[in-house]
Amino acid sequence: MLWLDRPPWGRWLAAGALVCLAFWIELRPAPAPVGAPEEVVAESPSLPAGWWAFPVELTGGPEPGERVLVVVVETGLAVEGVVAAPPGDDPFGASRGLVAVPSEHAPAVAAAAASGGVVVLLATG
Repeated sequence: MLWLDRPPWGRWLAAGALVCLAFWIELRPAPAPVGAPEEVVAESPSLPAGWWAFPVELTGGPEPGERVLVVVVETGLAVEGVVAAPPGDDPFGASRGLVAVPSEHAPAVAAAAASGGVVVLLATG
């Protein structure tokens, strides 16, 4: 008599916990894109005081302290910035580095960078 067996409560509970864990991982808030950690300032002494760094795609092998022009695509805002940390050395990894901008432009630039609407131009000479 199969219909008189006890239901598999343990398996149902484990499956529910797994689904809840998956939802928590997918729906947790994303980390803030703007930051000025002390270790970046310590590694990059050329970073001006009071500037904020944000992660962005960097190509061309920029060095820390190199001047860049950060352009917000949507508004056309152009802000002078400084490379705070170059991209990692992993050739298969993302080429994300840190670029610092003055505090008065940091909110607009960071919001645009979070949505992929920022272009970083490197100086050629």
